[in-house]
Amino acid sequence: MNLLLYAAVLLCASGAVALVLRHDLHDREPPLAVALALLIGFLATPVLGRIEDALLFALTPLPPLTLVAAAAAVVEEGSRALLVTLFALCDRRRFNDPMDGIVYGSLLGVGMAIFETFLYVGGDPVPLEGTLAREAVRIYGHLILGGIAGYAAGALRTGRRTAPLAMALCPLLAMALHFLLDLGSLTVAIEPGGEAAGTALALVAVVAATLLHGGLTVLASERSRLLFDPGSARRLVGWPLDLLARGKGPGAPPPGDAPPP
Repeated sequence: MNLLLYAAVLLCASGAVALVLRHDLHDREPPLAVALALLIGFLATPVLGRIEDALLFALTPLPPLTLVAAAAAVVEEGSRALLVTLFALCDRRRFNDPMDGIVYGSLLGVGMAIFETFLYVGGDPVPLEGTLAREAVRIYGHLILGGIAGYAAGALRTGRRTAPLAMALCPLLAMALHFLLDLGSLTVAIEPGGEAAGTALALVAVVAATLLHGGLTVLASERSRLLFDPGSARRLVGWPLDLLARGKGPGAPPPGDAPPP
């Protein structure tokens, strides 16, 4: 049964990767770079797990749930922000798009989620339905949080004036949302009678992270269009959501598409 589960999880992960790449409309990343980001995320996860364990047990032999959630949030989101920044520094020719920070951060997150599935499911048979739903949420959570943590590197690499602020805020926001999501999940799994409160907390974190990731993606995609293909009519979303990125009213022509006088 676990083989079927693993196959289903990999199918979900493939769909997640396709969704990330679909957002990259104007300067797509090469397949080798995509595979490398997934592989680095996968291989980095056991190392990060050891760091989290060492950090926790150095503080207390029986860490409370809040400390477990905080350690995971700081180590994982901090590492994703750092890894995306290293991508930007090591491949300056390709890392030239405002979308790149979101793309590589999200791909690293998917790679990490795949390893966590293999780790937590293990070799014991588990029910497919409930476990698959949980692991699909794991993939989605890592994807959106990784994109938030990585966004700032794309802004920094392309010289945005707000890049220093993004470098400070985006990883911290990703850590805070990761903390809330993990705390809610741990409360559901461990605390007696904590199902309702834990589920509500996790749901709030997922919704907030989804909205933030979506907003950053729309903003970065519009900047990418203006940079690489200002005359293009292709957009990630239409009115009214594109007003966040364009700052224009309904019916106003996009930059580069204005009719001649």
